[in-house]
Amino acid sequence: MKIRWINEEVKPISGSPKWVQFTAKYPFVLFLPAAVLFTYAHYWNRWILEWESGETESLHLGSLKLAYNLFGRNGVVGFYILLGACCLWIFWIFAIGKPKR
Repeated sequence: MKIRWINEEVKPISGSPKWVQFTAKYPFVLFLPAAVLFTYAHYWNRWILEWESGETESLHLGSLKLAYNLFGRNGVVGFYILLGACCLWIFWIFAIGKPKR
């Protein structure tokens, strides 16, 4: 498998926005949001563990409160891991996957 750091083979759907065309041409830029999201998931995991153990008095979950109420700590952490995995999946499509003609 050859990684296409600058992609000339796999094209996005015609009429796509400029940012989609840019991401399709330079798929390596998807590593940055994936790395940030995975790191953020790690920090959320640590913050929630500290809050649940009583080390931290309060924790503001904001819009992630629903995910925490439904799935616990894994709901919040899993949200960021899922977003990071989506970035890597799109990288796979444009940088590693075989072109569909």
